[in-house]
Amino acid sequence: MECYGGVLTRKDTGGPELTFGNGEAAFELIEQIANRRGFGDLLAEGVMRASRRIGRGAEEYAIHARGQELLMHEPKLKYALGVGYATSLTGADHCHSMHDTKFTSAAGIASWKALGILEPVELRNLGPNEMRLATYVMNREHCMNSLVICRFLRRDVLAQLPHPVGDFRCFLAGEERERRGRGCAGSESAIIVTTSMCLTA
Repeated sequence: MECYGGVLTRKDTGGPELTFGNGEAAFELIEQIANRRGFGDLLAEGVMRASRRIGRGAEEYAIHARGQELLMHEPKLKYALGVGYATSLTGADHCHSMHDTKFTSAAGIASWKALGILEPVELRNLGPNEMRLATYVMNREHCMNSLVICRFLRRDVLAQLPHPVGDFRCFLAGEERERRGRGCAGSESAIIVTTSMCLTA
């Protein structure tokens, strides 16, 4: 819709007028994307690919990180989340990144004190405290995501699962979780680099 009237015209869209506030056009476009027909077939490729194919400056409007569109979590308030989007191996991945608003109180950082996080974070700030916590959170998420389990299970349930599938006590301890998370992140990087080299060879 930001492109419409400048970069895009009705001729490009094949009919729908993509002006802000036009709910009917938005619903029509969702149908087109889901069924890969009309202009929706192009948009179904995602904003990065679609904007490249459209050209004419459309890439300036394509909001993504490594091809992954930003979801409902916006980094204008959560600066550390923005750093996570920029550095995550999977792009704008809110499941790998720190949500600043969760750590602005003493209760929010209570479980991180063992790793030296003693003060709540400040919103819209990328100071040393915020960046250290963001690194710890991202490492924890790498660790937890590598376990291939439902991330919505409660911690007390996880701790009761049998070994080796469920020996999560070591993962729930800060330093060990941090160490394993760094290892997971390193492994993911190595796999991506190796795969990229194979694909370009």
